[in-house]
Amino acid sequence: MEEELDQLKKEVAQLRRDLDHVLRVIGQEEELPEQPRSPFLLLEAEMISIRQTSDRIPMVIKAKEGSACIYLNDDEARARGIFQIDDKGRARLEIWNKKQQLVVSIGETNEGGGEIYVASADGKPRAGMKATELGGIVSAQNSAGQPNALLVGKDEGGTIIVADANGRPLAEITTSDEKGATLVFFDDEGKPKAILPGKRLW
Repeated sequence: MEEELDQLKKEVAQLRRDLDHVLRVIGQEEELPEQPRSPFLLLEAEMISIRQTSDRIPMVIKAKEGSACIYLNDDEARARGIFQIDDKGRARLEIWNKKQQLVVSIGETNEGGGEIYVASADGKPRAGMKATELGGIVSAQNSAGQPNALLVGKDEGGTIIVADANGRPLAEITTSDEKGATLVFFDDEGKPKAILPGKRLW
């Protein structure tokens, strides 16, 4: 009799677990009895796919030794974004357009600073921002990848450089606390052609 009673208790417990699973599947979790929640969820797998439907996987999580990444996909199964930690421990966020061209990249440099690069629809880099030990740098490029403008911020002052379509510097403005602003024009060989020294007005 006791064995039959124990078996019956086990069957009832299993039925309750099955019912809980059904309630979760059909979206009626509020009908579940109050149970203590686990402080964390542990999933041991190299890849986890989160499905919206049988043929749509909007999110994929991958992990391997020393690195991990999260992919975000659109309705046509195209990867549109990724957040990753590479094997050197650096974090990076990348965004692709519908043509699978990389258009935004935000990440960490080898020195631990931050950098941002944006590209045109064809994937060609057009502007960037970077922090270095010397200061902050902002650059803008043309469709050929040649730098046309450069802004550098340093402790002693800022520098602005403008260049032609081939990336050759044409003019430079430099500032400092002592001399104020100085404007330099360059010839076709990149040598100073004219210098307009400035002075502080205050």
